[in-house]
Formats: sequence, structure tokens, C-alpha cells
Amino acid sequence: MGGVAVGDQFQIFDGLTTQTFEFVDINSPNPGPNVLPIDITNQPDPLGNLTVPLTGGEVIALVETAILSSGLSITPSVVDQVIYLGLPEDGTVDVLGGVIRTVGVSRTPGDGDLLTLEPSDGSDPVVL
Repeated sequence: MGGVAVGDQFQIFDGLTTQTFEFVDINSPNPGPNVLPIDITNQPDPLGNLTVPLTGGEVIALVETAILSSGLSITPSVVDQVIYLGLPEDGTVDVLGGVIRTVGVSRTPGDGDLLTLEPSDGSDPVVL
């Protein structure tokens, strides 16, 4: 199922509102109030049996759609199968359970911010 499992949850705070998301399937109980479900039910095979798992790309599209329809004040984008949330400076994302993980947080540098580049060859860092 694209690296996620039923019951995995993550939570996004856009600086104003917190929203929890949970991966569910056709056999899942209702995730409860204030939790938006992301349905990752297997797709039907030629005989109609739900045995074909979703691809990673399909799961990413479902997550992006869920975030866009959540009412959060962010506009996620997908690049090379990575979802960029576009969070404000005080926004956060947390994994509440399961095998999913965040891979990092980046922010657009502002005027006066310093960037430090650390070369992989062991030479001195460059500060911009």
C-alpha cells in the first residue's frame, strides 16, 4: 500500500488549525471525530477481489487530496513522490503512529538569514 498501513496517523498544524489524518480501508472502523480518513483499500483484481495494493503514487495523490480538502490553510505540492506541505514558520507535522515518517522540514530563508553549506569532502563550510 505504498509504504503505509491501516491505522497509521499523522497530524498537521497550519499555524491556526490542527487536523489529524488516518489511513483506513474497507474493513476499518470509523476513525472517530476530528480525524479525516484516507482510504487505502486495495483495488479489485480482474475477478473483482480487492487484492491489488495501491501504488506509492496513488497513496501520495490520496494524501494530497485529503490535505487539500481538509480546510487547512496550506497548499501541498508533490515533487518526485515527496509531498511538500508548504507550512508556515509556526506550522508542524507529527506522525502519531505507524510506519510513516517525516523526512525533514524546510523553510524559505528570509532577509538576513544565513545559509551554511557543509561540503562532503571535509573542507570548511561555506556561509552565505
